Amino acid sequence: MAFGFGKLRNWLIGPAKTATYQQYVDSHFQRIRDLPLFTRQTIQAMLVDPTIRLGLAMRAAPLYQAEFAWEQTGADGIKRWMPGILADKPEVGRYVLRQLKRIWQCDLGKILTAQTWGWSAGEVTYRLRDEQVHIDRLMHRHAIDVFPLMGQGEVKAVRFKRLKGDVGQLDLRFPKVFWHAFFPEGESPFGWSILKGAHSPWADKWMDGGALDVRRLFAHKDAYGGVTVGYP
Repeated sequence: MAFGFGKLRNWLIGPAKTATYQQYVDSHFQRIRDLPLFTRQTIQAMLVDPTIRLGLAMRAAPLYQAEFAWEQTGADGIKRWMPGILADKPEVGRYVLRQLKRIWQCDLGKILTAQTWGWSAGEVTYRLRDEQVHIDRLMHRHAIDVFPLMGQGEVKAVRFKRLKGDVGQLDLRFPKVFWHAFFPEGESPFGWSILKGAHSPWADKWMDGGALDVRRLFAHKDAYGGVTVGYP
């Protein structure tokens, strides 16, 4: 296929050609051996387990310690990390750093709920400070009540459901919202819950006949010493 430069440029640049792709999902992958279906209700039940909650907290902990810096080569030829954000204008770098710190110090955990449910979303509120618009809060909404609105293969807006009154639902565009998918596949706007990998061991522990039942029965069996009978 031959192209002139103009046609080649137009063919290469622009929206994705496969933007209308829809990922194939096989429901058979939802059930393995005799495990319960991996649903939102299952995830809610798994969150009761203190070990699960500890594991999620340990996964998130390193991100809270993240520091923002840029790499600079000194006169001695050694590369060093310089704290802050590198920008053509220092005031722009300071502004961006303030926004990042605001998110990290106040609202990072709301974004990280994506590792539990597969995605997270919420409304972003702003405030004025020194005649500049700054991030105020990330108002997280449950993954069940948010839905991505697609355009040209990308998330363009987020629909919020379960709003009280006559509104019912509301569509908001970026940057008034945030949307975060955890390890999505096939460019899907939805990700996978990290708890999928803990599904089987959790079921072995909590379901009927599992480890907790075995421990309970063992404790009941050995709860008394019995009697000693001599004969003759």
